[in-house]
Amino acid sequence: CWEQRNLDGIVLRKVYFTPPGGIQTQVLALASISQVHVPYDDNSARFHDITDDGFGNENLNDLTPEECLGGTLLKDGAKDVLCQQVQLRGHAVKGLGIEEQGEWLSLFSVSTSGEYNYIPVWRFLDDGAIEMVMGATGKLQRFTNTSDFGWPVRADGTLGTSHIHNYYWRLDFDLGEKADDDLVEEFNYLVEAGAVTPRRILGVTPLTTESGRSLARQSMRSWRIRDGALTNAHGRPISYQLEPMQIGHRDVGPANEPWTANDFYVTKFKACEKYVSHNPQIDGCGNNLADFVNGESLVGADLVLWYGLTFHHIPRDEDEAYMHAHWDGFRLVPRDWMAENATAGDVATCAVGDVTCDQMVDAADALFMLQYNVQLRGDSTQLPLPANTLYRYACDVSGEGACNQVDALFTLQCAVGLT
Repeated sequence: CWEQRNLDGIVLRKVYFTPPGGIQTQVLALASISQVHVPYDDNSARFHDITDDGFGNENLNDLTPEECLGGTLLKDGAKDVLCQQVQLRGHAVKGLGIEEQGEWLSLFSVSTSGEYNYIPVWRFLDDGAIEMVMGATGKLQRFTNTSDFGWPVRADGTLGTSHIHNYYWRLDFDLGEKADDDLVEEFNYLVEAGAVTPRRILGVTPLTTESGRSLARQSMRSWRIRDGALTNAHGRPISYQLEPMQIGHRDVGPANEPWTANDFYVTKFKACEKYVSHNPQIDGCGNNLADFVNGESLVGADLVLWYGLTFHHIPRDEDEAYMHAHWDGFRLVPRDWMAENATAGDVATCAVGDVTCDQMVDAADALFMLQYNVQLRGDSTQLPLPANTLYRYACDVSGEGACNQVDALFTLQCAVGLT
């Protein structure tokens, strides 16, 4: 379901996923764009486009059929405000004896704020993943006389002012209908201390009180929200994991923009907490997202996730007269929502050691592992390798002076734990 709101623009409600052969289960109660914050490098302006202008009403564009090729235009009143398209997305899975192409359901609108046209896109993949993407195009809005803060974009040397787009999404999760039994966990992969060739050790930290957290690239930090009751066929809690995608830029603003201190927030649901910044201070609500995080317990609460990302736009000649659209986004990916990859559900799971997946652990698997684990190369590209294939001497992993089945089995045993 969807609706149009004055400030938010298009808001999605009651988002469900039904895996192939599975049951329909709710993922999101509500999802929206919570702010588009645009500070300019020279501090000449610091816009809050959602709450200053709004993405709805007259700023929500009336789309044309040419913008929605192969799709369906959906109306709000007399205006076509949302394009719905089912599109191919390329490889969904590829393996031995299987190749499947995937598709997604795409929903997008266009909202005008100043000289910019913003294109919020929601993509629902057939494997259950959800991509949230923001496009920005239109015309450069501000110019400068100082090269410290811009880049020449015209023949006369006119400088377009560099600026930041901070995009924020508000995601009210209600996994499996029940709103008060979800839990949020943070994943960090920590490098083992003191080891010559260190391993990465998974650390899982429950977030039990309202929190703001920053990305940590070295520990490959991510977050997931899981249901407290529902499990898949293997008995594991169903969940969605937030996968950061584009994290090359980061904006931490001045003290009066405290919400920029973190990328990810989790809060207890309050109806008046809607916007990351310039939030209406009614019913005791704070002015911004940092105010919302006040130590309340998340145990047994309806949880809201907030996520922001940054794009630093340095103007260029190609931005005149109209700039190319630039795109930024992230993904929500099912984790243990299903007990297997439903796209390849008719493919048998191979036993440990059966690397050729022919239902047998035998010499064919041994030769396959030997070829790829010790870089064995012979006179044949056939797999399994035919009898009497000439091997390079490097394959003598057993050290007895010949390359033979002993080496192949030895390699297979070490590589996949065959006993």
